[in-house]
Amino acid sequence: MKKWGISICALIVAVSQFCTHTIAAEDLKDKEILVYSDQEDQGFRFTPEQTKSGYIGDFVKWALEDMGQIPAKDSWLFVGSSSMRMWRDVKKDMAPLNIIHRGFGGSTMANVMQFKNFFARYKAANIVVYEGDNDLNTTDLSKVEPFLKNCQDFIDYIHASEPETNIFFLSPKPSISRWDKRETYEKARVGLKEITEKSDKVHYIDIATPMLGEDGTPKKEIFGGDNLHMNLNGYKIWTDVIRNALGLKPLEK
Repeated sequence: MKKWGISICALIVAVSQFCTHTIAAEDLKDKEILVYSDQEDQGFRFTPEQTKSGYIGDFVKWALEDMGQIPAKDSWLFVGSSSMRMWRDVKKDMAPLNIIHRGFGGSTMANVMQFKNFFARYKAANIVVYEGDNDLNTTDLSKVEPFLKNCQDFIDYIHASEPETNIFFLSPKPSISRWDKRETYEKARVGLKEITEKSDKVHYIDIATPMLGEDGTPKKEIFGGDNLHMNLNGYKIWTDVIRNALGLKPLEK
């Protein structure tokens, strides 16, 4: 029988939430949390620093879901911000790949690095990362370098223990609502592509160019009402581009 557990300091405030698999993130902050199983190496210990994150609820929920599934060497780990989180059909769109979907809305590459050991524990042979939307939402071009450094640091961390892991970075996408920041995004795309060219285990997938119309601006028909997040037309572009980059056959219509 699987078991769950947390440190004693978090037990009183969290027990009811864990029993229902509903996590109250505010209750869990600033406490060391241990999610464990009677199966060896199936649990995960979150540090006090990690529990300060507003995303701790998502990660504890995932740790519970992961029991009995770690490591997941035959899986494709999809990590990223809201555009990744809202890709609800990713498992169908990327069939027959075995997808672990770990999108957390509003996140940055710095947030991915904060939970890097959580992602590394999957030992997935392939990791697909989408970040940049929130890192680069600025006209300050100096913000590009921290984003790129976090991307490189993530590569280095994963490859330190799993050097054969393929890491695929999706280019930060263009959007109507942030088109005034396009110079920042473009600088980041160029830098990210350069990083991926340093290793045959790191890859760049350009999802940005196909999202632009003939006039060079973002296609209006692929975005939802906020002009930032994509509708199904946008995810259709992502699906076609990524499947092609991964050598998968196009989905049957």
